[in-house]
Amino acid sequence: MNSESIRSAVETARADSPAGTEALFCACALADAPVPFEMAIAAEGAMHNPALINPAAAMFAVAATLDPVCRLGLVEMDHATGTFNVPQQVRRVILDDLDPDERAVWQARALHALSLAVPDADPGSQVPEALAPHVAACVEMVREGLATPDANRILHQYGFLLHFAQRHAEAVEYLEAALAVDKRLKPETHPDIASDLEGLAAVLAAAGEHKRAVEVYRECLALFEKGWTENNRALIPVLAGLALSLRETGEKSEADEMARRTRELFESHFGDLPVEPDGVVADCLKMN
Repeated sequence: MNSESIRSAVETARADSPAGTEALFCACALADAPVPFEMAIAAEGAMHNPALINPAAAMFAVAATLDPVCRLGLVEMDHATGTFNVPQQVRRVILDDLDPDERAVWQARALHALSLAVPDADPGSQVPEALAPHVAACVEMVREGLATPDANRILHQYGFLLHFAQRHAEAVEYLEAALAVDKRLKPETHPDIASDLEGLAAVLAAAGEHKRAVEVYRECLALFEKGWTENNRALIPVLAGLALSLRETGEKSEADEMARRTRELFESHFGDLPVEPDGVVADCLKMN
């Protein structure tokens, strides 16, 4: 297909298949890599609701969304892998025809679909490797100035999926980008920013980057002390993590002070309750 035939096919798709056109443009806004079918049926205007009911309905929604643009030669489907992709020439024409404002709009819409495809992070979840190129594309969009709640969720969840899979060093890049988004979207003392900092510091510590972890824990502690009530129990894991990373960097005197504060704060909130600390708090309370 030459450029004019591609443009003609796109106009036909706009008229005959709004859902397919949405999936096409969202795919162009993401990485030049296969896109899982579920992202096509998560795009705005797509027939995604039936997919929430049963797999048969999901496949119907995929066909209804992608078949029209596939017949026009704008996308290629691979049923064996459950993905579709946009031929490079088609991608090039579509992206070249978008002005910067239009491209930003499609990036935001693509990230909405991607956010719906990224699972919530928990220790039992698998890392969705098929989404990795598109999450990496999200990082690049953030570096170029894009900041949306969807971008934050994608990067936060994917980062912790990697962390739970013991891929701590990989997780750091995504959590740093998630933090950058929150800092653009929210006030300095917003609790989400403090939570982002605590999570990033914990992952840095897990990756063995204790010097950087100390810096991030200190930033987090300063935010808590500026925006929260004194001796708030949310400080406990922050103080504990800081104590442990300070010990790893050889700053024993300050580490002991943070451990003391952790112990006093824990006892002030839980001393009379049968609460057993875990994780970094338990490790910190064992410090001599």
